[in-house]
Amino acid sequence: GIEVRCRVEVDLWAKAGRYQLRVRGIDPTYTLGRLAQNRRKILERLAQRGLMTKNKERPLPLVPLRIGLIGAKGSAGLNDFVTHLRQSGFAFDVRFVNAAMQGSQVEADVCAGIRYFNRDGGVDAIVITRGGGAATDLSWFDREKLGETIAMSGLPVLTGLGHTHDTSVADLVAHADLKTPTDAAQFLVNRVAAFLEGLSD
Repeated sequence: GIEVRCRVEVDLWAKAGRYQLRVRGIDPTYTLGRLAQNRRKILERLAQRGLMTKNKERPLPLVPLRIGLIGAKGSAGLNDFVTHLRQSGFAFDVRFVNAAMQGSQVEADVCAGIRYFNRDGGVDAIVITRGGGAATDLSWFDREKLGETIAMSGLPVLTGLGHTHDTSVADLVAHADLKTPTDAAQFLVNRVAAFLEGLSD
């Protein structure tokens, strides 16, 4: 699903009487430019529908201990998130939905996970986690249906998609955009800690 521009040369395989193309180079600026252009159009459409701030308006509980986690089973990002919550000493209850975090299945899997947690009603917030990667890897989070599903979620959605420079459509429509899975976990830990500190005072 990613458009690329390549420099190729035509080669004749005389033995079989067949022409073939040999790729000699790929123009990454073309690919990244097209991705940025598509992303801008998606953001404009979401903004026109008033969806850019909709999930940000969902109240996040003072003590968000029940977490609906969407990520790739066995991934480093997922492990970082869960480990950080566990080390906090707070009684986090994490429910997990496995989803593709790269490739054409990302949108369908993540949207299904969000809908599942909204139907189930047993969590305080949804967290989508993924470790770092190239811009083209993370471009799967620049999809309109995914942005719409996050925006329309009845539960606050937090993203920890592991990229510090680029911001995806998913990040921009989410309740909170945390740069890494560990940052997302720390955000939740800090919120619970702040509540306990206020209680102590």
